[in-house]
This record gives sequence, structure tokens and C-alpha cells, in this order.
Amino acid sequence: MTEAEWLACEDWRRMLAFLSGRWTQRKAFLYVCAGLRSLWELLYDEGSQYAVEVAEHAADGAASEDEIRDAGHYAETPTFGVDLDLNDEQARSRLYNTAHIAYHCLSPCENGDLDWHLLEHLSEQKEWPGGWLIREILGNPFNPLTISSAWLSWNDGIVFRLTQSAYDDRILPAGTLDNTRLLILADALEEAGCTDEQILTHLRGGGEHYRGCWVIDMLLGKQ
Repeated sequence: MTEAEWLACEDWRRMLAFLSGRWTQRKAFLYVCAGLRSLWELLYDEGSQYAVEVAEHAADGAASEDEIRDAGHYAETPTFGVDLDLNDEQARSRLYNTAHIAYHCLSPCENGDLDWHLLEHLSEQKEWPGGWLIREILGNPFNPLTISSAWLSWNDGIVFRLTQSAYDDRILPAGTLDNTRLLILADALEEAGCTDEQILTHLRGGGEHYRGCWVIDMLLGKQ
């Protein structure tokens, strides 16, 4: 895959294959959670929704083993179809598949093969978000960037504080980052001396941003 293909590709399976071995467990957790947040209306069961919330906490090491176990149990229930009372077989399938992903999004805790995990449990979800979501989480692997410590220390660390606030204070239940906060962050970065268009354009570009956003993660020092 070339850089031009990466930037235009919407075939997430092809992109995952290209990224083989480059995921961290945290990034894999948040990629799956962001995808499920974008399909939130299909997570009709509160147990599946709870599994996503716990997985987001687990990504940052903030979920206990008991919470992870309980979330897996609650999310697993609708995958057996016991509370699906639908005449539309296609709708039944959509709900089953999405609840199934919510259950398995916790399993990277026990499964080191992230490439297999992602492809195995996302492959049947026809409505899964395209390549834009992978680019949101991983950015452009052909053009890796570094963050200047001067940006983070400028004006008594305001850039870091704005970044942490954008990460913490999301719009729920969509789980998206607040674009107004990202615009303010972009302005602060520019004042701090950042001239990188890739960073500034990503923050100012609108659209949906989630925890795991590559710019936010770089500024917070998260992998």
C-alpha cells in the first residue's frame, strides 16, 4: 500500500492487513470501541453498551478485573438471542453481530494476537466504519510525527491541559470528542509554535473524533 492509497482507502480490511503487527492493545481497544460508538443505536441492550464503556476504561488501565468479567457477562447475553423478538431476520442479524463485537471487544485482555482478533470479530459487521476510523486512530503511518516539548510547556502547559480536557469531556452517548474543544486546542497549538498542517488540519477538520485520536494521543503521550 502506498501513502496515497492509505489516505484514500475505505477498505478497512485491507488497511488492517497492511497494519499487521503495528497495533498496541490500547489502540485496538479504542478502535473497536469507537466503531461501536458510531453504531450505538444497534447496541440495543444495556449490557453491550456497558461492555463498550468498560473496554474504554480498560484501554487506559482504569477497569478492574471484576468490571471486565461482569461486562463480558452482560454483553454476552444478547448474543444468544434470548431477548431478540424481531420478525426481520436482517435486523436480528445486525443486532446479534453488533452485540457479539461488544462482547469480544474485551477479549484482547486475554488474546495477544490483535490482528486475528480484529479481523475475526469485525468481519461479519457489514456496517462497520470505513478507513476514516483507522486513520482517526492511527493517523498516517507513512508520515510519523513527533510532538515538540516546547508546545506542551508553552504558557504554563495550557496545551496539555486543553488536550486532557478534550480527552476526558466527551459528548455521550456518541462518545465523540467535542469539536469546539479541538478547535480551541488547534489555536493554542498554533500560538505555541506548531506549524504542522497534518496536526492542525486534523483538529480543525470537523467530523467525528474519538478517544484514541492520533493527535490527542501524541499530545498526551499515549500509545
